[in-house]
Amino acid sequence: MEKGIEKLDDIINSKLMKLKETPALLSMTEHQLKRTGSRMMARMSLLVCNAICGNNEKALPLAAAMELFHNFSLIHDDIIDEDELRRGQEAVWKKWGMQKAIVGGDCMLSLAYQSMIDVVKEWGMLEVSRKVLEAFNLLVKEVFEGECMDIDFEGRVDVSIKECLKMIEMKSGASVGFSSFCGAISAGAENSIVNSYTTFGRNYGIALQIKNDLIDMTSPDLIGKGQNSDIKKRKKTIPVTYALESASGKDLEKLIRYYEKRQDEGVCEIPNIFKKVGAFKYAEEMASMYKSIAMTELKEIGKVVKSEGQKCLYQTAAGDFNMGNTPLDFKV
Repeated sequence: MEKGIEKLDDIINSKLMKLKETPALLSMTEHQLKRTGSRMMARMSLLVCNAICGNNEKALPLAAAMELFHNFSLIHDDIIDEDELRRGQEAVWKKWGMQKAIVGGDCMLSLAYQSMIDVVKEWGMLEVSRKVLEAFNLLVKEVFEGECMDIDFEGRVDVSIKECLKMIEMKSGASVGFSSFCGAISAGAENSIVNSYTTFGRNYGIALQIKNDLIDMTSPDLIGKGQNSDIKKRKKTIPVTYALESASGKDLEKLIRYYEKRQDEGVCEIPNIFKKVGAFKYAEEMASMYKSIAMTELKEIGKVVKSEGQKCLYQTAAGDFNMGNTPLDFKV
């Protein structure tokens, strides 16, 4: 796997060299990409491809394109949320300013699209190429819609758990689902298998994001962010929406005052209320449920795809919430 990641980095670096005549863009994109840690999206593509055809090299070009898109979304996400840190280091916007960071993120999106086009041109299979580009366009649309929902939710205290889950599915679920799709279609799998791996990825991605949001509130050092980062920004995550639906009396009054932005004091009390009403426990259970759904799908695939690679994918996904065994760098 690590050799595959090294080859992936070589492909990504070759794409970045197209920016060498614009040093500022090259510096920003290199800064973002050198800090991506586990390369979760790429690992998913490579593991799925290996499960189907016994090697991961066929998935490298699409995995590289997905990494470029994922990091575009991270740059813009940090701008929108005004997060100054990404994995413990300065976010691109903090280091270069918001205007340049927006352009840098947009540039990575264009590189991702061009990378996708380069792949399908090389494949030369019209039907498969059309499917890849349509799936990528759908991913971009879903992530943008999910981000818009995320922003809109910050000004509301009546966001339901159902709405929150839909937002998570459109951002994180869609991203991990597409990564799985890339691995399966690169390996030449038939449509039913491609669809099954995509379903696995979407549910696994939802579980990952719920877990990541929980870590933000309980162990922020693991993801290189400040204490209570999402709480301070009034982000609507599963623990927050559950607490707003479940709290009562003075606890509910405190939550409403805080999340309606009528009060900036008392941020340290919010996690205590979440714990008191069982919001953290509920989020853990929700993450476990979606992971279980994902693993059930993967187990069903194993009845058809009977390979050592499939066993490796299952064991890796079942073992923890992080394909790279490093602190999570997942939020999109």
